[in-house]
Amino acid sequence: MIDAHLDIRHATMDDMDLVFEWSNDPLVRENSFHSDPIDYKKHCNWYANRMQSDKSHFFIVHKDKCPLGLVRFEKDSSNTALVGVLVAPEYRGKGVSKLLLSLAITTFQKTYTNIPIHAYIKKSNTPSIMLFERVGFTFLREDINNDIECLVYEFPLSKAVEV
Repeated sequence: MIDAHLDIRHATMDDMDLVFEWSNDPLVRENSFHSDPIDYKKHCNWYANRMQSDKSHFFIVHKDKCPLGLVRFEKDSSNTALVGVLVAPEYRGKGVSKLLLSLAITTFQKTYTNIPIHAYIKKSNTPSIMLFERVGFTFLREDINNDIECLVYEFPLSKAVEV
């Protein structure tokens, strides 16, 4: 278990390879809506575009300068932020994901106070469902994403993050 003192920073271009490595982890691919391995060149283009976009907000959470994971927020056309979480493989199962997500939501909401946060989660991804519920997300609806059944959760605007 990691103690609650973590630091957070905006991701930079220097994090591109680390995010690529985490994103191509077999468990991450299995739980993603696009499960095929990610091509490095496509990742580089995608990542560079996200770093330049005012709709994308990537946060790296670390402990003693050791990166533990990434939380990303993507604002969509309906002014909702879609959230995704990547935990470094070596820190899974150590109580990190709730701390990462909570810290990132708190940081994001300091700037974007009136933007609802949604999470799209595969119905089969029980650990992620449990994570988002523990942080305070509430079930909104069932949906289809990339022809895959999913659950949509929302973080209420009026709710404080539960740590």
